[in-house]
Amino acid sequence: PELGVTNLRNRLNEEIDIRAAINPPLTLEFFDYRVGADSLSGRIRLEALQPLSGAFLRVAIVEKNIDYQNPPGSNGQTHFIDVLRAFWPEPRGTSLTMNAGEKRFVPFAVPLNSAWISGQLEVVAFVQVGSHEILQAASTQYP
Repeated sequence: PELGVTNLRNRLNEEIDIRAAINPPLTLEFFDYRVGADSLSGRIRLEALQPLSGAFLRVAIVEKNIDYQNPPGSNGQTHFIDVLRAFWPEPRGTSLTMNAGEKRFVPFAVPLNSAWISGQLEVVAFVQVGSHEILQAASTQYP
C-alpha cells in the first residue's frame, strides 16, 4: 500500500464516508445540562433504533483548556486541551440493553472538583460495545 500523509488522509476520509453511510443503532442527546456551584448535571436521552445489548453508556467529564504557569510534568508543556477529568458513574460505564424503539433518560450529576474551571467543562457521552466500537456519541459542546 501507498504510504504517506496524503494516503493516510485519503484512507481516513474513505473510512469516514463508509461509516457515515451506516445508520446508527441509537440516538443520544443531552437535556437540562447545567454547571452549578458545586456540581454539573443533566439528562442523556437515548433512543434505540434497533435492539441493543452488550453495550455500555460511558459519560466523560472533559476540561477543554488548562493552562499552568509552571509545567506540571517534565516536558515543559503548560497548555493542555481536552483533558479527561472524570468518568460518571465510573470508567466501566452503565450496562445498556434496549429494545428497538425504546426511549430512556439517564440522569447524571457529578460533583465539581475545586481544581476544575467550570466554564471550561463539557460532557461527552458515548455508547460502546465489547469490541471497543463506539456506536454513537454526543457532547454538551455544540459548534
